[in-house]
Amino acid sequence: MGMKELGATIKESRNMRGWSLRLAEEKTGISNGYLCLMEQGEIKEPSPHMLQKIADAYQIEYLRLMELAGYIETPKSKASTHDSVGVALSSTLKELSKDQIDDVKKYIQFIRSKKIKVAH
Repeated sequence: MGMKELGATIKESRNMRGWSLRLAEEKTGISNGYLCLMEQGEIKEPSPHMLQKIADAYQIEYLRLMELAGYIETPKSKASTHDSVGVALSSTLKELSKDQIDDVKKYIQFIRSKKIKVAH
């Protein structure tokens, strides 16, 4: 794992919500400068308290952030980057209407159909 992966997960989740760093600061109570440094992987030991604030605001599993920060190790620690993308997507989908979710599903089907055509 590492701070880069933690930062990427946090940034990806923030971006998926369409939040600026300033808005993330409002939502978390953490300065946008600190959040920026976290996203860049520059904060070497983010406190569990800060990770909890981010988990709550970004709707990311707290244990996942603790794992990425190196505080805990779970059997899923060998999980791929797709897991962090999945967490970010699932929490973002909670904020969408049924029609928007249907549009996302259609778009995913479209992407998959393109991939299949290219593979042949």
